Amino acid sequence: LGMVTPLGCGVETSWKRLINGECGIRVLSPEDLKMNDFDQDTLSQTFQQLTSKVAAVVPTGSADGEFNEKLWIHSR
Repeated sequence: LGMVTPLGCGVETSWKRLINGECGIRVLSPEDLKMNDFDQDTLSQTFQQLTSKVAAVVPTGSADGEFNEKLWIHSR
């Protein structure tokens, strides 16, 4: 059994954070758009056009409780 949620990855991590009253909803930043190859003006304009600046985003990375994209998503 597994879980991938805005509170984290894994059953234990997700449940622990839920029981502790943590929330997976957060304010977005321009870096969340992952538009690394675009210039700053394009990134800023795109971010300003978002109708919402809050989201329930799955935490990514290689630390405990984070979704490691490299283990699941392969580029072609």
